[in-house]
Amino acid sequence: KKICERSDVNKMNAKNLGICFGMSIIRPPADLSLANMQSVTQAQCLTIELLVTNFDTVFLDPKVIFITHPRFFMLIT
Repeated sequence: KKICERSDVNKMNAKNLGICFGMSIIRPPADLSLANMQSVTQAQCLTIELLVTNFDTVFLDPKVIFITHPRFFMLIT
């Protein structure tokens, strides 16, 4: 969110952040065909863009920390 607030200086608006981090944060299935890769990539980018744009709504409590791992998801309050 803070990076987007300075997009006039750093050129990193929500869409650009989605492009940069979409595929890194939301990994596609290993068996994904090339035909489906474009639509999955667009969905990944859009998901990050929406999370950044709606940060205050999605992450209501800034004290909540999300920890992710390929095999589990843990919420620490």
